[in-house]
Amino acid sequence: MHLCVAGLRSFTAAEVERAISHADATELSRGSYGRVYKASIHGQQVAIKVLEQVQPDLARLAFKEAAAMSTVHHPNLLEVIGYCMEAP
Repeated sequence: MHLCVAGLRSFTAAEVERAISHADATELSRGSYGRVYKASIHGQQVAIKVLEQVQPDLARLAFKEAAAMSTVHHPNLLEVIGYCMEAP
């Protein structure tokens, strides 16, 4: 599945894996769809949401969430900078 959103960077599975495997990465939460990590990618502090189940419908939903969140700007919300559509 190849999807893109203007203004968002597409990260590879290897980049995401390196970020969440680093010693400084921290698991922030765990839910029914996956985990959220605090990590650093390319020198920038980020939150990374990793889906536990890679199903086409769930992947599309996550992609739509990223696209929608990329348009929201608020001081109490993180800015969406990118996504990864590759399975680990």
